[in-house]
Amino acid sequence: MPIKIYYPLLVKLTPDELGEYEKLTQKIARLFEGGAEPDDDPALAHLLRRRAEILNKASNKIGALAELIEKEQDIHHALFYCVPGQIDEVTQLLGNKFSIRNHRFTVEESAAERKQLLDSFAKGELQALVAIRCLDEGVDVPATRVAYLLASSSNPREFIQRRGRILRKAPGKDHAIIHDMITVPSLFNSARQSPEVFNTERKILKKELARFREFADSAENRFQANQVIWDMVKKYNLLDF
Repeated sequence: MPIKIYYPLLVKLTPDELGEYEKLTQKIARLFEGGAEPDDDPALAHLLRRRAEILNKASNKIGALAELIEKEQDIHHALFYCVPGQIDEVTQLLGNKFSIRNHRFTVEESAAERKQLLDSFAKGELQALVAIRCLDEGVDVPATRVAYLLASSSNPREFIQRRGRILRKAPGKDHAIIHDMITVPSLFNSARQSPEVFNTERKILKKELARFREFADSAENRFQANQVIWDMVKKYNLLDF
């Protein structure tokens, strides 16, 4: 099943988040230079997870999500995929601010609870599911018509798997729409940017753009999607991404 429409949304890191990302990158680089490997070095694996969390938990994502929802006339069969640190904010935003009937959908629910939630979701009794990790745990959510991806992954196997679980066939469903939040540095505010900062930002974008290409290439609006990231790609000399 194709992605009918793919909407990439650029979400900026705050200066504090970018600064923390740079510090972690320097520590990670020193460990790699010393011959460390993530599979064998717990300290390196921990630093890599902390760095990935900065991209996933970028504080501007919740505000960006609110702006997206405000533009929608009717939210239904919507899946919001996030990391654990976001789930309370997302469920409260949907329920309290927008009165959207939603429920969390995580590894903590039993198999029976998940089945009941999926049935309610498919029938439209629940407008939205807010999920963490379940798409990586072999759980399909076939009734999804539109997905909002707040949590990202630079691992091709993981993001292709997540996309596939969203695109499963369901009665009355012939396509899906994906909103994908792409974490980027504080764009175009760095006229006196140092080479070190530039290279750090460039590495962030290269990781995020791998997922963008995979999703955009299979979407009907791939040319419009590419326009969203074009200025950023030119600035960071990533035309061959």
